[in-house]
Amino acid sequence: MKKLLLAACLAACALAQQPSAAPVLEGKTLRPANSDDLRMLGILSSSARQAAQKTGRHNPEMEKLSAAAFAAYGKQDFTASFRYVTRYLFGIQGTPVSEATEIATAYDLKLDRKILTPGAALRISLVPLFTLDRPLAGKYTVGLSIRSAEGNKVRPLDEQELTDMRNVEVTFKDKLAPGSYTVHYELRTAGGAL
Repeated sequence: MKKLLLAACLAACALAQQPSAAPVLEGKTLRPANSDDLRMLGILSSSARQAAQKTGRHNPEMEKLSAAAFAAYGKQDFTASFRYVTRYLFGIQGTPVSEATEIATAYDLKLDRKILTPGAALRISLVPLFTLDRPLAGKYTVGLSIRSAEGNKVRPLDEQELTDMRNVEVTFKDKLAPGSYTVHYELRTAGGAL
């Protein structure tokens, strides 16, 4: 009888220590996240986790997100894993998950070429990995810009209002001096850049 009671107590303790179910992900997956991007986020979250543990920001809620990211990755559900990792990174920085953080992380930046020859146009696309199950409640503006290798804004590109989670496309036709450049994506709310 004592062995049975001890086994029941151990089982209850083990259940109490297991993290609860993964947070629900709203919306529908449209395409898988890039597995290389996800691996890079995993590296970032690993070092961020170590810092968060020292400051106390790695709490049980963050542990749930971390466990959910690993579980989704194990099932090769890269988009769910991507969403959990980005929620984790926002959370340990003290930024709560919101419609704006979901939208900001939903978009994958795509370029039609990596090397731009003089006079050639560059097509830049923002393609959502997932949608939300509802119309957007906030007002959002997508800003794209060409930046120098040092991060200085060289050319702002057309800004677009985002009223739903759709593809955003911009064509860049200006001439640039020879050099290295990046394309910068920014989501702005009424309160400023996210």
